[in-house]
Amino acid sequence: MRTFCRAFLGAIATVAVVGASSAETLTIGVLTETTSLDPHFRNNWANLAVIDHMFGSLVEQGPKAEINADLAVSWKPLDDKVWEIKLRKGVKWHDGSPFTADDVMFTVDRVKQGIPGATVPMDRYFLQGGKAYKKIDDYTIQVSSPKAYPLLVDDLSIAHIISRKNGTGLKPDDYNAGKGLVGTGPYKFVEFRQGDHITFEANPDYWGGKPIWDKVILRPINSDPARVAALLGGSVDVINEVPTTMVATLEADDRVDVFKESSRRTIMMWPDHSRLRSPFVTDKDGKPIVPNPLRDWRVRRAINHAINRQAIVDRIMNGQGTPASQIVFLGGFGYNPAIKVPKYDPELAKSLLKEAGFGDGFKLGIHTAQAKYGNDVKVSQAFAQMLSAVGIESTVVVVPNASYNSARRKGTGSIPLSSLGSVNADPGSLVTALHTFDPSEGYGMANWGRFSNRNFDNMAETLVNTTDRLTREKIIQEAFALAAEEVAVWPLYWTKVIMAARKGLKVAPRSDQWTLAQSVSKK
Repeated sequence: MRTFCRAFLGAIATVAVVGASSAETLTIGVLTETTSLDPHFRNNWANLAVIDHMFGSLVEQGPKAEINADLAVSWKPLDDKVWEIKLRKGVKWHDGSPFTADDVMFTVDRVKQGIPGATVPMDRYFLQGGKAYKKIDDYTIQVSSPKAYPLLVDDLSIAHIISRKNGTGLKPDDYNAGKGLVGTGPYKFVEFRQGDHITFEANPDYWGGKPIWDKVILRPINSDPARVAALLGGSVDVINEVPTTMVATLEADDRVDVFKESSRRTIMMWPDHSRLRSPFVTDKDGKPIVPNPLRDWRVRRAINHAINRQAIVDRIMNGQGTPASQIVFLGGFGYNPAIKVPKYDPELAKSLLKEAGFGDGFKLGIHTAQAKYGNDVKVSQAFAQMLSAVGIESTVVVVPNASYNSARRKGTGSIPLSSLGSVNADPGSLVTALHTFDPSEGYGMANWGRFSNRNFDNMAETLVNTTDRLTREKIIQEAFALAAEEVAVWPLYWTKVIMAARKGLKVAPRSDQWTLAQSVSKK
């Protein structure tokens, strides 16, 4: 790493940081390429952030997950099952036509009908909980559900509204070709060249006031060194996903500023709870072990104490993270301060393994993507070394990013590296990530280890229909205390959102990791 840094610094030593363009133009270098401009096609955070420049939602989330008004000015429950939402009057679409309740109803109908080819569609946020929509008048709608649904407003903060006039009959390819990109947001679409850039211009009639940037360019640069070099070379003004290896260097450079915020994302390892025979678990001779030792609470607890989380944060993440005690992000709603980071105690780990009948250890494989969460392979290798130190011979299997999600869904590995993050302001929805896998009810869809506990399930199902905030928080805290006791997962660390900008700019990183021009201002 020291060799890399010396070479990298030498390459940029003679490069001066200059403004990427005029003061009214903002160019941002982003790690992740935009894969779809259809607001309802693929709801990964990178696509949603790009779309958020152009399209509004009924409500929006602020940088720290606070809920703010957007296309709706007020919302209130009429009873446990029905919410009344008042829409903002005087809002214009980019073509000058008025925004009304008809656009909301059209958007819901489009999502309900299904988007051809959508891999991660938006129907979860529009329709989950059995939501039904009714137009009362041009600026009032009601949203109902068969049962109390406390996350309704949070869901709607992720659901972008499209124009009935401009979106009728359009498919994802049409949006990618620039058709129908007429929103109510602060920026208008100008040009999209996939893999190279997307350009916006300010919407002078934006209901929230004209944006400070006349022009915004988002440029994908998926190489970390190249993204940093672009900032230092002046071809971009701001970069996201600053590599942890370069934070200290950039902080010491008086030509740029670094900005950080705690994220809503927890990096963790998932043990295979469900299978009697796990595909990458064997004895020292390579023979399958039945029953799968990861189903033994003592083995899971042993691994918990074999992990030196602080060392991972310090040595692999260069201090840019916080050791995690639970999957609710640090300080988030439902975070349980009583759950402590498991003590690093390799001798206790060995004792527990011996008690479980594995004093001589065993072998297992750890699956990871290449660069999905940042330092994935290095974190997995460190995890493997810590397990090997207590007698569990571990190897790391690296899966290409493009196929990692599919492999994880299929249960290819015995211990996959993954993460949990909440795009909702209320991370109580994360409870369903550890509910027993039940696709018919939408439970456990991100339960990669297939953890199953009836008491946990009962709490999760109670939470779904509980609207009182204090009661919700108590349920979440109790549920995750149970998950910690059962060692449902091995939380490793909470990540940070790290961005950097040339001098003269100020960036407010968002905990949801969205990169928005709206978050960048002039000092």
